[in-house]
Amino acid sequence: DRIVGLEIVEPGEVERAVRLFRRDGFVVVRDALTPEQVATLKAGVDEVVRNILAINPDLVRMDRAVSQLDTDSFWDYRTDQVSASGV
Repeated sequence: DRIVGLEIVEPGEVERAVRLFRRDGFVVVRDALTPEQVATLKAGVDEVVRNILAINPDLVRMDRAVSQLDTDSFWDYRTDQVSASGV
């Protein structure tokens, strides 16, 4: 699951975060979101996905793994991984 060599920055490490972002195109910040913010993000993503699939259900066929994905299980899994890893 984890990216080998992934560097995780603390919230105050702005310069390091910028350097990593410029190098990798993304940056992972430890504890950047509260559990409430994660719940809000999850609800928003779920709504957007439902709306997209309502417009074009054929998109589900693009990837069998996605079509079989239970989003609640996915989010529970990711939340467990984040909690377990301290990320």
